[in-house]
Amino acid sequence: CPTQALLIKETGTETGLILKPLDCISCNKCEQVCEYDALVMQKAGETVRSAPYALRISERVACAHCGTPMVSAAELDAIAVMLGERPQWLEYCMKCRPLFT
Repeated sequence: CPTQALLIKETGTETGLILKPLDCISCNKCEQVCEYDALVMQKAGETVRSAPYALRISERVACAHCGTPMVSAAELDAIAVMLGERPQWLEYCMKCRPLFT
């Protein structure tokens, strides 16, 4: 997003996709690059929120071995769909992955 109206905010437990409507310039770049068609611009005349809000919140997954927070559960699910399976190595952080593959 050229104006950072759409951003990812991570905590130790969650990953959120946040929209700051007042910063949006309606360039549609987010809609164009979203390969899942999950982002759709509002039509002219629709009521627009002014305060930032979460479009999606996903729990962060911890490494099955050491407990280090990794990516969001939504990201792991998307990777598994792309791979056509959910291999066991996805459950481990980059440091622990060599121990289990």
